[in-house]
Amino acid sequence: MYFRLLVEVEHDEDPYYVPRGRIYRNAHAFHRSYLLMEKLFKIYVYEEGEMPLFHAGPCISIYSSEGRFIHEMERGKLYRTKDPDEAHVYFLPVSVTNLVQYLYVPVSKDYWDPLKRAIVDYVNVIAGRHPFWNRSLGADHFMLSCHDWGPVTSSFVPQLFHKSIRVFCNANTSEGFNPSKDASFPEINLRNSEVPPLGGDRPSTRTLLAFFAGRLHGHIRYLLLNEWKGKDQDVQVYDELPKGVSYDKKLK
Repeated sequence: MYFRLLVEVEHDEDPYYVPRGRIYRNAHAFHRSYLLMEKLFKIYVYEEGEMPLFHAGPCISIYSSEGRFIHEMERGKLYRTKDPDEAHVYFLPVSVTNLVQYLYVPVSKDYWDPLKRAIVDYVNVIAGRHPFWNRSLGADHFMLSCHDWGPVTSSFVPQLFHKSIRVFCNANTSEGFNPSKDASFPEINLRNSEVPPLGGDRPSTRTLLAFFAGRLHGHIRYLLLNEWKGKDQDVQVYDELPKGVSYDKKLK
């Protein structure tokens, strides 16, 4: 989706734009394939489930990417189809963030149980009413979550965990993220209803190789800060941003 925005921007300035770079085996073939995909690709969104656990999500806060995506899928017409027989993939419109908000009981001994029952029951309903989940064992289905508990929530349904495409902001292989089938998704902290421009400077004018800012917790961040903090201007790593430095601008 983000690449699509870049393509559209470039097309406005150059209608003959073709992506370049060593990342492409054949840039022209990739470009033609991508444009064809935009015309043909179809997604079916299951209508089962009730709000706010399904068909909705947070559109403000650190988890807003999750809610915005679900919202766009619900109202979108570019890729969405109402005919499941013509779909290439099937979207499970479950919001893990809302599951946690409405079902998680921290003082309970079985605090995972309500989340488990919700996701298991939902997939069972989908599998019982439609032939598509059982036909592929969930391999052409996908879910999206920006909550840290997205991976563990998906694990309550083994086929969802092992076979389906899981799109996570928390793309952590130690929690079962599988790069061969799953996809990572950018986490954007929206503070209000306005959606800011996502793109930054053109790649040819960017002088920063990598940027990270976040407080110390977990094993990976410890290694990251230990290896890179304050050691290289091209790889800027902070546990706390200096005054006057914009996180959003650095990230772009």
